This record gives sequence, C-alpha cells and structure tokens, in this order.
Amino acid sequence: MGAVIALPLVEPEEPRRRRSKKRANGQGSIYQRKDGRWAGAAYVLTADGTYKRVPVYGRSAEEVDAKLTEIKSRSNRGLPTDATGWTIASYSDYWIEHVASPKLRPTTLVRYRSLVARYVVPAIGKRRLTALTPADVRLMLAKAASTRTAGRKDQPEDERPKVSARTVQQVHAVLRAMLSQAVREELLARNVARLVQAPAPEREEIHPWAEAEARAFLAAVRAHRLHALFVVALALGLRRGELLGLRWSDVDLDAGQLWVWQTLQRVRGDGVVFGPPKSRRSRRVLTMPVVVVQALKRHRSVQAHERKLADGQWQETGLVFTTATGRHVEPRNLNTAFGRLIARAGVRPIRFHDLRHTCATLLLAAGVSPRVVMDILGHSQIAVTMNIYGHVMPAMQQEAAGHIDAALSEPEEADDGGDD
Repeated sequence: MGAVIALPLVEPEEPRRRRSKKRANGQGSIYQRKDGRWAGAAYVLTADGTYKRVPVYGRSAEEVDAKLTEIKSRSNRGLPTDATGWTIASYSDYWIEHVASPKLRPTTLVRYRSLVARYVVPAIGKRRLTALTPADVRLMLAKAASTRTAGRKDQPEDERPKVSARTVQQVHAVLRAMLSQAVREELLARNVARLVQAPAPEREEIHPWAEAEARAFLAAVRAHRLHALFVVALALGLRRGELLGLRWSDVDLDAGQLWVWQTLQRVRGDGVVFGPPKSRRSRRVLTMPVVVVQALKRHRSVQAHERKLADGQWQETGLVFTTATGRHVEPRNLNTAFGRLIARAGVRPIRFHDLRHTCATLLLAAGVSPRVVMDILGHSQIAVTMNIYGHVMPAMQQEAAGHIDAALSEPEEADDGGDD
C-alpha cells in the first residue's frame, strides 16, 4: 500500500467583485457595493436649473443601467431629476419659473402667481402630482368660489362679496395649463383638470358710448394735451397698454399706418414694464382714418413745443403719448384724467376700456364685417368678437334682411281695376 501524501488545505478564493465595463462620458458609472447591491450615478438637471451627481440603486447592473438611462433621458428633455417626488406646490414653482415665466406677459405672470398662491396651493398643494384626482380639483374650485374678496378694511369679513365666477374660471385655467405641461413631460398620463368643468361666468355687461356721446366728448377735450390719445382709442380700439406703449417709430403718418408692437404695463414689484401685446394676433398693422392722422400730426407739434419748454428736463422715450417732460404716462393717472374729462364734458361716465368697446360697436353698427372688426381689435378668435358684441347683431340682421328684400322681392304689379 502506497504512502498517503497529505496535501495542504487551500482556502477557496473570494469571488471577485464584478465590475461593469467602462461607460462613455455622461452615461454615468455602475459598480457593485460590498453588500452585493448595485449602484450608479450620473450628473443630471435639478429643479433649480443646476446639475448634480445623483445616485441610483438596484439588484443588478442591468436594473441600475435602466434607471440611469431614464434619469438621463429626463434630464436631456429639460425635466429635473426630482420631478418624480413632486407635489402640486413644488411642481407649480417649477412650472411658473421655467415654463410660464419665459412666455407670459409680466402682468399675466403676476396674475398666475397670485392665483396659484391664493387658491391652488392652500387647497391641493400637499397632494402628490401623480395622485391628484378630479375630486381634488372640484374641492379646490369649491374652496375658491367660497373665498371672500379683500373688500374694505372696515368691512366685516362675512359681509365681503365672494370672488367672481371669472376668478374661479381663471384658477381652473391655470391648473389645467400646469397639468398639461406635466402630461407633455410624461409625468402624468392624463390631465385630470380637463375632466372637471369650471363654472361659466356671467357675460360682462358693456356700456359703450353712442356716436353722439363719443363726438361730444372729443369736442369737449379738443384742447387737452392728450386729445389725440382719445381719438386713437375711439377710432382704432387700442387697449390702454397699447396706447401708452405706442412709439413714433410705430407710426407712419404719410402712409397712414400704425403698428401695434408693444405695450406699457405697471407690474406689482417690477414697476413699469414694456412687453409684447396680449396675444399673437394683437400684434397688428392698422390703417388709420384721416381723423386719426390729423390728430397725431397736431399732437406731434404739441409734443415738439413741450420739448422746447422742458429744455434740459425733457426725457426722450420715443413714446407718442407722454407727460409734459417726455416721460411715460402712468396707467392709473390716465384713468384719473379720463374721469375728470368725462365730468367736464358732461357725458355719461364709462370706464377707459369702454372706449375700445365704443369703437367696436360703432364699426359693427356701421355695417363693418365682424371679421374686419376682429382684426382691428386684435382678438385671437372671431368667437370672442361675436360673444362680446352680440348685442349689436340684431340691428345688423334687420339691416341685412332689408337688403335681401330689396334684392329679391318681385316688383308689385299695377292695379288696372280688372277682375282677377
């Protein structure tokens, strides 16, 4: 029997930790931790607009790779990595700052911020974005509708009127727009705000001047330094911000054309702001009636005289309608001056915006096509024109019926006294 050779015991080697192959720059790294779990990290966009290294974990390299691919894809689309944990409050901050702010007019942005802060966040701000339901939206709208307005300081809260249906409709519109963006960014599968119908506001009653009232007002304020502003408002229906933002470079008195390219608004917290008109269709080119051209020529002469009188105090802004020293006209000051001129003229009081309504109703009553009126006013859709000025339509329909009678009626036969 041969000798038995004892072999030394060899401890089994620890399994070598698996490592993934080297990944390209920007794809993130993947490695296995000591506890056996897999981890990875990549630099991705965050809600504040900066990039930071974000870790992900999984039970396999393939699972981590899929997670890295997903967060990188979101980052490349401009979607912050922390979006998956957003509440309505946090997403609204992101939406206002990165989506609404770059494309909205300053005054509209201030209004959106106010609606979100006052009505949306208090009602549903803590709800997770992905967990929001139509019932939550209805609750939010009900709370908004029951909110009292600020009212007078000495007025008891229970006697203050509730917010208007128009405000509730705007709250719903802001939430709907915000959730639509979340759907486009694939954070939500559907927009639950679209499943809830907001209350329809009552149609605003407008009280424009009749032709005689408009003529009487212009005659009474002919000597006022801003007479031309009121002529333009009544003849072309420009909004207050469009009038105050009008520049001489936007007016061609020889060709009789006027370009509406910018507006002037006073924005709370930002002061006076120049911005684009209300909508894309509000950017428009208008043909000026002779009465407007003549009024602007007189106004240009008056402004040139004021420039000389102001001497070194004149501030050149290029604006058509200014103060006596060339500075912009404050919107509220214009409203105040308009009220005083109405009292001096002895005509029926109206709001400044009703000058725009007066222009529209005078045009429609004169038989101008609603489509042309829409273009002059800069409405986005003809339905807006028809809804606001539907009260003028019956008179136009009666006139149209008369035209049809004249065109199609058979001539009456002369009665010769004979039998039928």
